[in-house]
Amino acid sequence: MKTALRRGIADALTPHQQRVLIGIAVEGVPIDVIAQRTNSTRNAVYKTLHDARRRLRAHLAAQGFTEAIETKEATR
Repeated sequence: MKTALRRGIADALTPHQQRVLIGIAVEGVPIDVIAQRTNSTRNAVYKTLHDARRRLRAHLAAQGFTEAIETKEATR
């Protein structure tokens, strides 16, 4: 799954989406800091993060990882 996740980030996301997703989800950088670094607004960063997660989920589902995605969604 880790390899598929890395490949999905590289293949399915734009460079901007990659920076935002990795910054927030992996490195723990606050959204306000990402917004400042990208010369953007907090709302724009939220939208980018939302879009990146959606594209990544779709990419992983296309690779056959739907069970893991459904389990994750059910725990929210």
